[in-house]
Amino acid sequence: MKNARATLYIVLSIVVPAIVLPSLLPSGVTACEYWVAPAGDDSNPGNRAVFHHDGLVLSLSGATNVTMDGFVFRHSSPAAAPLVVQVDGSAAGYGEYITLRNNIFHDSYNNDLLKIVSGARQILVENNVFYNQGPTDEHIDVNSVTDVIIQDNIFFNDYAGSGRANPATSHSFITIKDSDEGADGLLGSERITVRRNIFLNWEGGRETLIQVGNDGKPYHEARDVRIESNLFIGNSSNDAYSVLGLRGVRDVVFANNTAVGDFPSSAYAMWIDLKGLNPVNENVFFANNVWSDPTGSMGSYFMDNSDNEFSKGNTAYVTGATIDNNLYWNGPKPIPGGDLLVPLVDDARALVADPLLHTFYNGIVLPRWTGDAFLSGNASIREEFVRLADLYGRPATGSPAIGAADPALFPTEDLLGRPRSATPDLGAYEYHFSLTGSAEETAIHVAWTPPNESSAVSLTLIYAAAGVDPVTILGIPIGERDYLVTGLVPRTVYTIRLIAVDAIGATLTESDPLTLETTGHRWCLPFLVDFTR
Repeated sequence: MKNARATLYIVLSIVVPAIVLPSLLPSGVTACEYWVAPAGDDSNPGNRAVFHHDGLVLSLSGATNVTMDGFVFRHSSPAAAPLVVQVDGSAAGYGEYITLRNNIFHDSYNNDLLKIVSGARQILVENNVFYNQGPTDEHIDVNSVTDVIIQDNIFFNDYAGSGRANPATSHSFITIKDSDEGADGLLGSERITVRRNIFLNWEGGRETLIQVGNDGKPYHEARDVRIESNLFIGNSSNDAYSVLGLRGVRDVVFANNTAVGDFPSSAYAMWIDLKGLNPVNENVFFANNVWSDPTGSMGSYFMDNSDNEFSKGNTAYVTGATIDNNLYWNGPKPIPGGDLLVPLVDDARALVADPLLHTFYNGIVLPRWTGDAFLSGNASIREEFVRLADLYGRPATGSPAIGAADPALFPTEDLLGRPRSATPDLGAYEYHFSLTGSAEETAIHVAWTPPNESSAVSLTLIYAAAGVDPVTILGIPIGERDYLVTGLVPRTVYTIRLIAVDAIGATLTESDPLTLETTGHRWCLPFLVDFTR
């Protein structure tokens, strides 16, 4: 398929997979869908296809309405020319309505894994895995673009796992900036959202994990940037500079993120700076985050506790900076100060407490793809994401982070994309009370963890079998922790949910569903065969 509004360029002489959404196509363009099937044909999705090349593997230049789903993109050798995948605007078109979903981007030997650049817009990057960028570059470079959403991805590095020496010089996982100086009609990337991602196993240089603004231009290089409900796992001894860096940007919100573990760094949380001709940073806001280093080394380089800092920068480099309602934990040591946005000075609602998160990071199983599965044994990216989120982002029952967020400031979904409750939690992961159960022939015994909702007055239990109207049981006392559901049909699968409600019956939070099958015999009717005929 090729025309002025829908073009797909591939630097490979093979059939290219493209899923084009009919609802977004201009008039006169027909939707098409192709499958690359290593073990099949165009009618069979087959296995995950691997695209590799000694240079740019995939270019979506001026392309429109394209989805790439289920592939591996990588360089072929250390001699590769720059970039693995690039999405950009060009004379052919804006480069818009592009979705990169369920892919694995790994091992660039030269430059970024993914560059989104030059006026591209309406770009969705979701449910992918990224690892091992070039020696001085990023996983994703978001450069002079608008309306980009990066969500539900995993970012990490593991050079040794790819047989490569760690240069310890690579840059941020994600950089958001504008280095084009109006060549594409834009001055500053706009409306960029980074949400519900997991970052771990830093192997870069002394850089920030996410950098917003970077090239010293005489304008705000990014504005209207939201970074929310992400999980940052500190499991590496490689020195970074901080979790977040800001240089010459405006209107940045960093909300309901969780940074947990030992991040050897100059400053644990943030570095607010100027470079070159940058204007002063404006309107940056940190709220409802969890900052937790159980080792007590918050904001110091590896094996050096002589200079602990939470934040780095200069108050003259920013106007309208706010930090509010965050949780801080530095194990047995005091919360460090900093150059600006000092936790126990500038955060009037600072909460110093152990968030009760998982603290054993040395044995973490990295989410590397082996060709057939991940090292953990999981077969899908989503399974890997949930594994890491549940293990390292989920607060234990009784965590002081539960119910402590300001409802006026929080994003509507948590790290796993679930709705937050009426009394939301600090950090990326929203605590949901969980159900367990055991089945009998005509009954199911259900038990649950505390709902942790201070406004809850009762519980509502709902159960149903396929094809049958659900049954609702109201008014279970809020202090109860189990219930026996009776009158069920043997050998039938039931789905059960539990909801905590307030005094007027409004839902505050609900459990994930529990599915169980009742016991009993399966009866088969006898039949006779007449052999006399």
